[in-house]
Amino acid sequence: MALFWSNLVRTNIFHWGWAFFLLLVGWNQLALAASPCAPILTSSSKETHYDLPFNIFNSKEGFNKFLEKFNSASSFEEQVSLWHECIEIPLFDFYKNMVWNKRDNKDRLETLSKLFKELKDPENGPKLITKINNGFDETEKILRDNFQKLNKLFEGENAIYPKSVYIALTFNFLGKANSKGVVGLGVDRIVNQKRNIGVIISHEFYHIIHFHLYRKSLQSQLQFLQSRLHSLQSKLQFQKSLQEYYAANAAPNSGEFKLLIEGAATFVSGLLNKTASPTEVLNSEDLAKISDEGIYWLASEFLKDIKEPKSYWDYKWFDDYSTPPNGIDLPACCGYLLGRYVMQCLMQHFSISDITNWDPLTAQKHVRNILEYLENKNKSPNKPANF
Repeated sequence: MALFWSNLVRTNIFHWGWAFFLLLVGWNQLALAASPCAPILTSSSKETHYDLPFNIFNSKEGFNKFLEKFNSASSFEEQVSLWHECIEIPLFDFYKNMVWNKRDNKDRLETLSKLFKELKDPENGPKLITKINNGFDETEKILRDNFQKLNKLFEGENAIYPKSVYIALTFNFLGKANSKGVVGLGVDRIVNQKRNIGVIISHEFYHIIHFHLYRKSLQSQLQFLQSRLHSLQSKLQFQKSLQEYYAANAAPNSGEFKLLIEGAATFVSGLLNKTASPTEVLNSEDLAKISDEGIYWLASEFLKDIKEPKSYWDYKWFDDYSTPPNGIDLPACCGYLLGRYVMQCLMQHFSISDITNWDPLTAQKHVRNILEYLENKNKSPNKPANF
């Protein structure tokens, strides 16, 4: 997982190694995407401005350039070379950091081999190409509509926008956002799984708002640490300052804060796409069927799990596994369902703007209160029958 504090911490505080470590603990929680990318503009990138305050990079043109030469390529190696030239090079940082991430080249080649076989299929290949091309166009159109809806909802939030939006074949995700203001939308996954494009876009755009506000929170915390370090008189005071700083920044790495991040994005995506069904908002028919009693049980289980190391509960509650791994007896991605329900409870007492602006410690406190309230409503320690 990529580290997003590099742009936040400047050279003049480089010698504060401990400060780096502590910032990393908080910042890593919001790394929902891969390494930060600095989008590159090249002549073969299709950049559409409209009147939007961010750039759109739609790889439809590169995809069709690739298809023009694809069938005449004499080998798999030549096909891969064409793909790299027409699609990956124009959007190099995006593919390197958000699509392939830590996946090795063997994994990349296996993924491309599968795609190429599907494209060459005489019956289904042309249908797939048509679906993907339509997906490029539809995604770009809905992108503008949803941005305007989100902008109205948060018009008082100092105009927080993504810097760049990529519409591309991503293979392994529907949508991603990172703290550098980059959003990626996976056209191939969206059209193959028949997902609601507006829901995906709203979810990722809301993450950009959260990233921005969290960055401001970390900056103020760093300034606090800097002021403390200038006045330190002894090693003991130094250690105490670090302990206080760590205690104040443990919340960003907490399960409660992660639950709010994803739950709020899921809630907002439904709010902005009023015709979307619960199945579309949650990207799962199974999750949409879970009753309130099931959610009370999930709240109880979540409170148990967040006492474990982060890697355990993060994977267990938010990963999209097709078959539950050994020891995990929960529906895939059920953290989004629980987070959305928690958000619905919070909205009875706070505004969407209030919740979005909470610092991590405030968010942790309120989410924990709701989870404990839901746990108290759980009547059975056993998993509900409808799971």
